[in-house]
Formats: sequence, structure tokens, C-alpha cells
Amino acid sequence: IWQKAVDRPDSVLLFIQVNDSTTASVTLSGNLDSNFYSPGRLAISIANKPVQEMQVTKNTTIWVEGQQHPFVKFDDINFDGSRDIQLFDNAGVVNFWYSTWLYIPAKGFVFNEDYSNTPSPKILPDAKRLMSYYRFGMCDETIGFFAVEKDTLRPVKYYITSPENCISTKKELINGKWEETNLGQWEISIYDSLYYQ
Repeated sequence: IWQKAVDRPDSVLLFIQVNDSTTASVTLSGNLDSNFYSPGRLAISIANKPVQEMQVTKNTTIWVEGQQHPFVKFDDINFDGSRDIQLFDNAGVVNFWYSTWLYIPAKGFVFNEDYSNTPSPKILPDAKRLMSYYRFGMCDETIGFFAVEKDTLRPVKYYITSPENCISTKKELINGKWEETNLGQWEISIYDSLYYQ
């Protein structure tokens, strides 16, 4: 993608096989300034449907060649059998975000705030869950597990480590009630032990 952005920053053309019967072309336009690319708009074309044009959020970080996270991902993030669009949005040392547009057959691609605000999303296809990770500092981290319900995310489990004493707690939704388990102090980050399983 980077070379396409360098060659034609106003017209980065990508293709996505949305599902077995639908293919879309995605044109990303933005500005290239030296070694930085700022995405600005998405235009999505699907056969026999009007072209969708969408503004990329103004807070989207600039892209840099060789960055750690993919610029664009096409994954079925809501487990409905169709691929969705994720556009790299922002990142810190550990945390990262993707602006997300879900594919809805009757509407095309629709921006979803729930998914876009989820830090460090990781798809767990076997469990049909989305995992998130957020770290604020030493011993201050949260891993969340979310069920997908009608394109919204419903929390079902959290691992939370307190910055005050590095004690980790598991909070899990069981039969409609949150149950809490003290896991004690961890010698390694929950991030390292769970997120990369």
C-alpha cells in the first residue's frame, strides 16, 4: 500500500472480496508530505450500487513507511460472513486503533463507533469474540473480551491490573451477573500472557 500512496496519494486503489458474491474497489485519497501520508477520504464502489464516499476522521494519525501496524485491513470483524474495512487510525507505544466500517448488505459500508473506539482489537474467530487491550503505564492494563450482538460490542470478560499494587482481577459476566476473581500479582504483563496466545 505504501508504494501506491507514494505513486498516487490521491488515488490508492485496493480491492476487497467482501463475501462470496460481492467484490468492492476501495480508493483511498490523501496527502503525501515527504515521508508521511495523511489519509483523507474513502470511495467504495460495488457493482450496481452508488459509490460510497466517506471522510476519514480528522484525528487519524499520519502514516509512515514501515510502521508496525497494517495501514488497511479487510477482515470479518463482526462474524457475519462479510469482510469489513479497518483503516489504521492511531497508535502509541503499545495501544493502537482502527477506524472501522462494517459491511451491511442493504447499506454498504457503515462506520461503526463501537469498533473504532476499541483499543488494540484482536479477532478471535473460533470463539466469535473480539479481544481488546489497553495499557496506560506500568501495572495499568485492561484486556477486554466482547461478544458481537447486532453490530455492537457487549463486554463479557475483563482482566484488569491495578496501577496501585499490580494486582490483577478477572471480571466475567456469568448468567447475567458480573463475577470477580482476584488473580494476585503477575510477574509478567497480562498482555504478554493472554494477548499473544
